[in-house]
Amino acid sequence: MCVYGVLYLRSSCKLRHWQRGGLVVEFPVARYLLIIENAGDNLSAYFPDVPGCVTVGDTVEEVRRHAHEALTGHLEDEPELPNERGLRELLEAGEVDEAGAEAITWVQYVR
Repeated sequence: MCVYGVLYLRSSCKLRHWQRGGLVVEFPVARYLLIIENAGDNLSAYFPDVPGCVTVGDTVEEVRRHAHEALTGHLEDEPELPNERGLRELLEAGEVDEAGAEAITWVQYVR
């Protein structure tokens, strides 16, 4: 399951707890930044913290929908979730060009 939203703060991977009738379920939660760029005829997007996970689309909303599918498919068989970094950390590391981005958003991944 993925949830979209705008992120400008540092996020961190956590375990979420859900309890009902004495049953406690723990599941990891991570938020990954999605960088959307203009690619001429369409938009392309990538997750800096999930190498190889990319997508394209004609509109920002279409790219976000495709990103949800790409992230889920990419991470569902991974034994551990990649560490996620905040926007400030990625900018300081030079891994994101804020001026070249059409949009910067995040996708929350819940295993």
